[in-house]
Amino acid sequence: MTMIILNRTKIILFSLLLLHTYTSIVAQSTLEQNIKGKVIDAETKTPLFGATIVIADDSTSNTLGGVTDYDGNYKIAKVAVGRHRIAIRCLGYKETVLSNIVVSSAKEMVLNVELQARIMDIKEITVSAGSKADVINEMATVSARTFTVEETQRYAGSRDDAARMASNFAGVQGGDDSRNDIVIRGNSPWGVLWKLDGVDIVNPNHFAVPGTTGSAINLLNSKTFANSDFMTGAFPAEYGNAIAGVFDLRLRNGNNEHHEFTAQLGFLGTELLAEGPISRTNGSSYLATYRYSTFQVFSALSIPIGTSAVPKYQDGTIKINLPTKRAGNFTIFGVGGKSDIEILVSDKTEPTEEIYGDKDRDQYFGSSTFVGGVSHTLPLGKNTYMKTVLSHQLAGAHAYHELVIRNPDFSVDTLLPKLNYKFATQKTSLAWFINTRIKLQHIIKAGINVDRFNFNMADSNYLEKINVWDNRLDYNGDAFLVQPYIQYKYKITDVLSINGGIHAQLLTINENSKAIEPRVGINWQVSEKSTVSAGYGMHSQMLPDYIYFAHRKDSAGKYNMLNNDLKFFNSQHIVLGYDYSLNKYSRIKIETYYQSLSNIPVEIKNSSYSILNQGASFSRIFPDSLVNAGAGENYGIEFTLERFLTEIFSFCLLRHCIIPPTKEAMVRSAIPISMVIL
Repeated sequence: MTMIILNRTKIILFSLLLLHTYTSIVAQSTLEQNIKGKVIDAETKTPLFGATIVIADDSTSNTLGGVTDYDGNYKIAKVAVGRHRIAIRCLGYKETVLSNIVVSSAKEMVLNVELQARIMDIKEITVSAGSKADVINEMATVSARTFTVEETQRYAGSRDDAARMASNFAGVQGGDDSRNDIVIRGNSPWGVLWKLDGVDIVNPNHFAVPGTTGSAINLLNSKTFANSDFMTGAFPAEYGNAIAGVFDLRLRNGNNEHHEFTAQLGFLGTELLAEGPISRTNGSSYLATYRYSTFQVFSALSIPIGTSAVPKYQDGTIKINLPTKRAGNFTIFGVGGKSDIEILVSDKTEPTEEIYGDKDRDQYFGSSTFVGGVSHTLPLGKNTYMKTVLSHQLAGAHAYHELVIRNPDFSVDTLLPKLNYKFATQKTSLAWFINTRIKLQHIIKAGINVDRFNFNMADSNYLEKINVWDNRLDYNGDAFLVQPYIQYKYKITDVLSINGGIHAQLLTINENSKAIEPRVGINWQVSEKSTVSAGYGMHSQMLPDYIYFAHRKDSAGKYNMLNNDLKFFNSQHIVLGYDYSLNKYSRIKIETYYQSLSNIPVEIKNSSYSILNQGASFSRIFPDSLVNAGAGENYGIEFTLERFLTEIFSFCLLRHCIIPPTKEAMVRSAIPISMVIL
């Protein structure tokens, strides 16, 4: 009982510390804040002069607003703190209405908007509002939605993690609380592509195990995100090397007028954020974050975290935005993180439960990830621009295990080496594309992504029954992944469009890894409230890299690679969708999909192994000789009823109570009601 009271006291003290930290930061806040940003053409990325931005709440008379200058910039001062609807209008463009925009007292709201050009005479068009279903990538017609920074903080169990947030969407299933893997329409988490500012990321997580795209803690700080896209099927031709889904993340620019500083002490880490102008004259800015694990604090206060091991990690993000008058816009960005953990059972005097480790071994594990690059966006006339991104990234992981042999009295008899591996994958990438619009109706985008991999892998497992080390992997070499693409969108009318494209893929590990993938989509806005869409796509993906180079010793004592000649595994997506807007704050979305999987690697001998079942754990799998002989299919119907927060009433089901929020204390929650029929 004394121990329980002591732990409660420590928890209360720690909670007061959190409250004091938060209060000291926001104590100087006011009830008004500024909204500012930039309005640009969605296809050409050129700034729009004379666009009007107004607060369009039901309770206002639309008198508060602003107008963009020659560079597309605007500013609305003294906006009341709370949730607002904002309407953006410009002659010759479709009106866009953004709902549920949260204005807080802590920092200025930066709201950048892209408008779609009209292709018909203005007199023939009825103005229609933009909706939550709109996505940033205009080539995406089905199974796609935009998410905001606030959504990564609002959804139940998201923990500021985009992956955990996405598990609330229809057709997406998360794992247990120990990992943030997501299963999209029955596919392996390994099939998800993570992109950050145009760069494909190997694994954006701390404690990242080779062969996975998930883990316990995401190293990407959601507070640095601009609005980003999430796609679950039939994605456009510019996305490759993925069969399940795409996270297309974008880093936001820092405040180019005022310096702002934020500090946060929370469960996932102690966090600092700084942003501000480098030069107010040309609009250049910086954004930087740093986070350090606070699990050590919980450990010192004897607060249980599910394991006696203390996860240690730190990460940071930086973005420098450098616009110029004639040479385009340059950005420098970097994201990195390092993590370590020691799960020791040899120092225990009695059996204990470990949610991350095994009961019979000491485990030492660490991983590191770094992505850095430079991007350049250059306008080429009024209707054309091109973008180039040059980047380099490092993904490394190492582990060492010792078997704990105990005596009958539970004392340690022997520590026997069991496992030792070290992986280091470096990737240098060049991404380039050109985008042009012809006579408003025709949009063409063509580009290429080239990745140069350098693999350095070593892995050995001790076979204690015969007292020898089994060398499963020992490889050092290079490979290229080349992905050219072209996509075209034809706006038949302002409410009907069709797009198509081709994505090609070539991996130089062997002669079999090549693919040509057609993509097509159609979008028809039947009325101001309803939209019908359809999409088809062929998609291919390489295996987890270490599987290509796993080897085995033959009877002559020679090591032979088991899987070096495997092809890509393939998927064909067919999606039909219907979206209906009930009102300004509610919508219904229904999608039905079919996915045919082929060339799936399975073992030559009879076994239960399939690459589709890999990628959702901290364990690596070393299958025997594989062959592209497997097949599969996924199909289903997804239903989503979504209600967005308002100042009148908001409800959410499944994981939350029904609560009527007030203007003074808004409920930070809005969950779609989702159902999947398989």
